[in-house]
Amino acid sequence: MKADPHFVLVDVPTEPAQIGKDLLGRDVLTAYAPVAQLGWLVFAELPVDEANGPLYQALERSGALLLAGLVLAFLAALFVARRAGRSANPAAC
Repeated sequence: MKADPHFVLVDVPTEPAQIGKDLLGRDVLTAYAPVAQLGWLVFAELPVDEANGPLYQALERSGALLLAGLVLAFLAALFVARRAGRSANPAAC
């Protein structure tokens, strides 16, 4: 019997999803699900960068908002400190 190049025998992973390498050597997130009626395992893979993309975008947005908040808080504190300094010493005005 000739080996079919479309089918490869693999060890069934114990984890439901794991990181592996695809045929091009890229890191991919791989998951599988059994098809009970056929006795098959269906595998799906997605590049890790694509799978984690929304997480990285959310972290970037959160970081930008945090930085903007810190800048606004610093400017507000500077404004309040200057006003408080002027009103505390009316002779200097």
